[in-house]
Amino acid sequence: MAALVAIDPQDAAIDHPLSYLAPEGEPLPAPGERVQVPLRQRVVRGWVVAHAPAPGGVRLKRIVGVGPGEERCPADALALARWLAHRYLAPLGAAIDIVAPPPARRGAPRGFGGVASDARADGLQGPGSPEPPLTVWQREALAPIVEAIQRRQAQRFLLWGVTASGKTRVYEEAVAACLQAGRSAVLLVPEIALTPQLVGSLRRRFGDRIAVLHSQMAAGWRRHHWERVRSGEARVVVGARSAVLAPVADVGLFVLDEEHESSYKQDESPRYHAREVAFHRATEAGAAVVLGSATPSLESMQAALDGQLRLLRLPERIDARPMPSARIVDLREELAATGEVSPISRPLREALREVVAHREQAIVFVNRRGFSGALICRACGFSWRCPHCDVGLTYHHGPGRGSLRCHYCGYETEVTGRCPRCGDEEIAAVGFGTQRVQAALAAAFPGVPVLRMDADTTGRRDAHRRILDAFARQAPAILVGTQMVAKGHDFPGVTLAAAVLADVTLQLPDFRAAERTFQHLVQVAGRAGRGPRPGQVIVQTFQPDHPSIRAAVSGEAERFYHRELAFRRRWSYPPFGELVRLVAQDPEEPRARGAAVEMARRLEEAAAGRSGVKVLGPAPAPLARLRDRWRWQVVVRGPSPLPRELVRGLVESEPLTGALRPESVVVDPDPVDVL
Repeated sequence: MAALVAIDPQDAAIDHPLSYLAPEGEPLPAPGERVQVPLRQRVVRGWVVAHAPAPGGVRLKRIVGVGPGEERCPADALALARWLAHRYLAPLGAAIDIVAPPPARRGAPRGFGGVASDARADGLQGPGSPEPPLTVWQREALAPIVEAIQRRQAQRFLLWGVTASGKTRVYEEAVAACLQAGRSAVLLVPEIALTPQLVGSLRRRFGDRIAVLHSQMAAGWRRHHWERVRSGEARVVVGARSAVLAPVADVGLFVLDEEHESSYKQDESPRYHAREVAFHRATEAGAAVVLGSATPSLESMQAALDGQLRLLRLPERIDARPMPSARIVDLREELAATGEVSPISRPLREALREVVAHREQAIVFVNRRGFSGALICRACGFSWRCPHCDVGLTYHHGPGRGSLRCHYCGYETEVTGRCPRCGDEEIAAVGFGTQRVQAALAAAFPGVPVLRMDADTTGRRDAHRRILDAFARQAPAILVGTQMVAKGHDFPGVTLAAAVLADVTLQLPDFRAAERTFQHLVQVAGRAGRGPRPGQVIVQTFQPDHPSIRAAVSGEAERFYHRELAFRRRWSYPPFGELVRLVAQDPEEPRARGAAVEMARRLEEAAAGRSGVKVLGPAPAPLARLRDRWRWQVVVRGPSPLPRELVRGLVESEPLTGALRPESVVVDPDPVDVL
């Protein structure tokens, strides 16, 4: 007999398990054991996944080492990895890598990665102060969730609640019911930055039964919390996407807050979606799944209309607080009146003056970091582009003249002040980024704290919490940021929320562009008016009549959903069809193109006679070159599960060979974007 070993993807890119004999004089390691095996001219790591008869006519190598027991992948985790690999067309080793125990800690862990200090992480004890009574809507939403938990029924719910309607309270009560029934719960948030707020709320009530898991935690702390969850000591898990894989015992509840967010989709193999993983695990465990959002994804909305999800509504804010008043600012009129487009329109400036005068707070959303989207030469029109990617460089203000950066590969160069094409010095910054808006606000309102929260300011551990804590302590104050500031934050002092340029996402070549624009604006608007004073929203745009912008401002969500679902149905886009995207990547453009041509040919042959299946491409990807690799793509579209099965047949057949073999092929089932 031989051991089938899935190779660790960090050591080698091997798509399928390899056969090895037992170590000399020892039995075959059991499935799940961590092993070291020879591969080519080196030793790599992997996991034993099964035993099988040794293939005849082949001289097998032997396993050279077996890891300690603490590195073993448990049987239930191995089963989950098998499902992930099959569902997402991924190598089994890559799937095991994300469910296996984190690296063992060495000594006592120090510091709490990305969330809070040791005291805040493990020292808080419940119970907290008495909770206010539930509203009628909250009680009606909670009842069927609790019933499913108690009866061990695998039920799926969509909790559609307007911003500030008390969805988090429903989650907490469901967790309490879960613990009372002796079961565990997993609560997911779309951003790591949102974990401290939720953890704090839960710890006040449930004490040290809480564990936190996410990818930015220090290795020691992650292993520490993983062991607490595995042992059953911690029965409530809070975290971002990867926490859906936590080794919880007798799980009774999965919650995905802000379920519409694309960050729930993994962007590396296996490219899983936390929503689907939660559904799968809940079905096996007899658990409830609650998807919560003020702006549900179209996939979830259609599933509710079809009866696959039970729709629960929270249509009113807590304490009958009014929704914020909203206003659209037409930037075309601003341009005509002033001859320029400022990041701060006249109406926004007046509204901010009121905020400052009343010592309140404001949140300003900018869907781009940096100072401006680009630098251009006024004389010849030259614009700076990344030498490694097919994208323009973003201008960042800084020492000297600042720098130009690529937000995809990290390339950076100093600004010289002269056009490299014509030598002219008339260089202009085009567009608005968070840096530029922060600078404009600081100049317009001297003495008022203007904080910024984006990928540039939150790179260090715990930076999210420090920025949010600083904002919460000050009034008046203005918080400028990217999507990070639009998700889930609850600041009672915020009376104004603004979107500087609301139509940026509408320009993307993506069928989800309108949906994302609508969601961003509704979420931004939801940050205002959550306290005793009413809120207001200002949306600046060059497309004031676009349906997604109009619907977000007017609150006509159902009209938007019906319109957008009709568009998706007409073109067989999700949720009315399935997409699988394949991207061939290679430093040599002909090889990437040739591989895409060959993949498309094989898929066309396999799709012949299959009703409704279309093979789109081959074509250059919208971002045709990234990190010095050319990218050509093929998209298979059709009724589920045909596209996935066709692609499975391709990837499980003989691989692309010879001149057509690219450096890598990305297989992405159900892509959340096609860039």
